[in-house]
Amino acid sequence: FDLQFYGRHVVDHESSMLFDEDEVGITLLANRRFGDRFEAELLYLSGLNRTDYSWQPSVTWRITQTWRLQLGADIFGGSQVSYFGRFEDSDRVFVALRNWF
Repeated sequence: FDLQFYGRHVVDHESSMLFDEDEVGITLLANRRFGDRFEAELLYLSGLNRTDYSWQPSVTWRITQTWRLQLGADIFGGSQVSYFGRFEDSDRVFVALRNWF
């Protein structure tokens, strides 16, 4: 379990920019292993200046010592002028097969 607050300050900020001069947000990462082969993870990111967010759930199967199969999603929401909200119509599901050598 991991919880973070973050901040960003834009030097020479102009009013025409989509972001505030000072942006703050939060990230939450929850992770759980099920035996030696399966792992579930949920990452949540949110800007606190607006109500935008990103949910990133995933499940990983450790097939062998070097092979992993991951199924996950990226789910975005918020106002169209927010960092994550501009991707609201671009949610996605993915499958990844990885080999470590």
